[in-house]
Amino acid sequence: MSDITLLRIFAVVSGIALGGAMATMTAKKKRKLAAVVVPLVATAVMVGQSILRGYDEGTALRLYTLAVLDLVLMRVVFSGWLRRQSERQTAGLPPQEPKLLHFLVFFPVFVGGVVLIAFCLSQVESLLT
Repeated sequence: MSDITLLRIFAVVSGIALGGAMATMTAKKKRKLAAVVVPLVATAVMVGQSILRGYDEGTALRLYTLAVLDLVLMRVVFSGWLRRQSERQTAGLPPQEPKLLHFLVFFPVFVGGVVLIAFCLSQVESLLT
């Protein structure tokens, strides 16, 4: 299996994971379908744009996969807070304003997630190629 084929598989799988994560944030069936389809379309557009512009497809696929998997990780890590916000909205209450602590937790988790996912992807890629 070539490097590019492996990266394409990673991108599609991460797009599906993001679709699943996004689908959990809505109750309506049409929105769930859109939540699954949009990341896959974004994958195709990103790859197409990279090819048309002559960019290195491998780098584009790696960055896309990294960004998407970090979004999925953030959805999982902050699922409790997001659920509470959804409950507030359902109850007709305004969303909770983020506090300084939220930001102090968010940014290290985000950056740490990027570093961890980049390391894991590089290890998996080196094992499989």
